[in-house]
Amino acid sequence: MKKKRFYNNKKRNTKWTEKETGRKISFADKYIDAGNGSDKFDSKRPKQKKKRKAKEKTAKLFKNVAIVIACFLIISVGYSAMDLYIDRNAMPETEANTGESVSFSDVNLMLKGMGIQSISLDDSVMLDSVIKSAEDESYSSVTFDLKRDDGTIGYNSSLATIRAYGAISSPAAQLEKSVAKLNQADIIPIGRISCYKDNIVALSDLDSAIKNGKSVYRDSSGNAYLDPNNSTTYNYIKSIVEETKAMGITVFLLDNTKLPSDISSNYDDGFAPLAKKLYAEFGQDIKFIEAIDVTINDDSISNEPVTDENGDTVYNTTSSFDGEEFTSGYGDSNETVGEGDTSSTTEKREPLTDEDGDIVYGNDGQPVYPTKEGETTATTKERIPLTDEDGDIIYGNDGQPVYSTEESSTSETTTQGRNSLEKQIENKISKKSTGNKMYYITTNNAQKVKKILDNKKITNYIIQSAN
Repeated sequence: MKKKRFYNNKKRNTKWTEKETGRKISFADKYIDAGNGSDKFDSKRPKQKKKRKAKEKTAKLFKNVAIVIACFLIISVGYSAMDLYIDRNAMPETEANTGESVSFSDVNLMLKGMGIQSISLDDSVMLDSVIKSAEDESYSSVTFDLKRDDGTIGYNSSLATIRAYGAISSPAAQLEKSVAKLNQADIIPIGRISCYKDNIVALSDLDSAIKNGKSVYRDSSGNAYLDPNNSTTYNYIKSIVEETKAMGITVFLLDNTKLPSDISSNYDDGFAPLAKKLYAEFGQDIKFIEAIDVTINDDSISNEPVTDENGDTVYNTTSSFDGEEFTSGYGDSNETVGEGDTSSTTEKREPLTDEDGDIVYGNDGQPVYPTKEGETTATTKERIPLTDEDGDIIYGNDGQPVYSTEESSTSETTTQGRNSLEKQIENKISKKSTGNKMYYITTNNAQKVKKILDNKKITNYIIQSAN
């Protein structure tokens, strides 16, 4: 039986391949009025509310706004911080030149320096101790001798002239490495050169020495001097600067550039002529500073050790003892008169001391002694400056001591040994030094001197301890 076929392929691919004509219609299109997209029943249909923005979209918008605000704040704070950093760390302007290009020689360096021995520059334990001390005491520089007052050289020089004179003594073992280490610690190394005072070259090369007739001139202390007008003298100083500059030193303290007053007028001495020649030689990327030598000693500290009968040092003492008293043996104030005799003693006058054990000084700067046995106070009518919790005098912005509002008061004299230091500083260091000068202060009480200088807001000083 023949199977019935329900489909055939006679019209396949013919009906549905006709070209589309007209337009697409949507649901209920026939009810829409032409042109307005609505029908007559729109007014009866419920109005649909506008959809709110999705929460994700709103959150994203707020996030973008917050990012923009944060970026603006970061940029603003960054610029403000950079301006502050530049203001604090920028090289200071010079007094005479504020142009766009300022050479290093014109930069006004406001330094606080600590004087050290050249032998400390060993790039090892001694140098680490120097750096720690400088940081603890807030020193911004350290100064060491390249050429000392006696003419000796404080570093291992390879110059033939220096070796010929045999001038090297207690030199820095590792000057170049030590200078680099100091710079890394933000401590400026300053090389000091005693220019014309010299007891080695002046006595070895007589042509370069200042003479008094046919013999070498000597000052009241027996020191000889090099002739500033002699080319050998200048070349000798220049060679030291040239050699140590190659080791990294760019700041030099020129000391003893002025000859004694009795011979100074006969020579072209002084800091300015020498510095002018050196600047012409080395350019402006180097700094020469004039040293102003000052000696400030605390009278309450003795620089001379006490010795026994064998000449051995026993102990250090203060200078406020009776000059007639002396010690025998190991500090015993009893002197033996003879074998079997009783010892006779000299009564010692003890000056008054305050609660800290410091000696009390009067208005004349001398120690105050009791007028009779058992008397412990002395009163005078004077203005007493205010002191802080450590007992140190408080200074105002003008560098002068601050007094109480009362013009005068009767009180116990508490003028201590440091007042004599203040008086010396007031007389010898009356004003701030400029960028081309530094006070080179030799003292036996470095800590107190530094504190007074800082209270008076004095900068550009180097403190060399005499102890």
